[in-house]
Amino acid sequence: MNGLPKVDEKDFVFAPEDFRLITNTDECLKFFLRLRDADNIKLVRTSQSNKRRYIRMSLKKVNQIDDAAISILTAISEDYRLGGVILHGDFTNNNECNTRLMESGYINHITDPNGKKLPYFGASGSDIFKLEKGTGALTDSEHSKISKILKTITARLGYDNIFFKRLKTLVLEICGNSIEWSGSYSKLWLMGVNYRPDMVYCTLTDIGNGILETLHIKAKQKTWDFFHGKSNIQILEGAFERKYGSTTREPNRNNGLPHVKYCFETNFIQNLKVITNDVILDFNSPDACCRFGEGTNFKGTFYQWELKAANNQ
Repeated sequence: MNGLPKVDEKDFVFAPEDFRLITNTDECLKFFLRLRDADNIKLVRTSQSNKRRYIRMSLKKVNQIDDAAISILTAISEDYRLGGVILHGDFTNNNECNTRLMESGYINHITDPNGKKLPYFGASGSDIFKLEKGTGALTDSEHSKISKILKTITARLGYDNIFFKRLKTLVLEICGNSIEWSGSYSKLWLMGVNYRPDMVYCTLTDIGNGILETLHIKAKQKTWDFFHGKSNIQILEGAFERKYGSTTREPNRNNGLPHVKYCFETNFIQNLKVITNDVILDFNSPDACCRFGEGTNFKGTFYQWELKAANNQ
């Protein structure tokens, strides 16, 4: 990029050393908030008539990382791209973390701190599907792309077409809620798949308003008595228990968020975790459900679960 200012460390937004969203949630979410802060976006003139917006981020200090953090980072970088903002990033000083970043395909979504494209890395151990929201329903092409990924998962785990159909219904439930509840804050919904021996990890990220914020907005428009005196944890739990209505007309949808919970309760998926706004729900360990500290939140909704191979059930 012509005219890009000299790299200065004070311009960077640094990721935490422990960049594992599930185990170091507060610090990771604070980093994501800084990364999405408009005040950290710089403007540079590239010619007499053109200007470019960019933000510099560094993973240099990271020595631990998980799929959840990589998924949200990828979603943020794609959202910036859609908004015409270039994300400049770097590698970590940890070889294992760099390997995970390269295998995820994340490296292909950023430029280096000088604005140059990083070498392309094939995402050998993962798949990524991104949806630019706005129509309120998936196109035939988007349905086809989702189906392709889910058929790969089904084959890798050794299941049949019944499993594929059930998995597609689950993904469409979440995608439908993303389109419906996220509002106009963001246009991006991203699904990440990480293939492991006898196991597949799935993440779905919507960096929109988030379930709780949208519910509170809707509550101001109606008189909903069940909001009074309830914590955000209880309200979010209620969203997974068929307590709030749905208006989406998306094909193949059954019961919205309650269907996601049902898939966990019937052991179709394992280790389900949901992060939205200031709450994390851990369906595997209810005692681990909590609200984040003051000044920490996630603008959007993030899901993570595991799928076991047929011979590992």
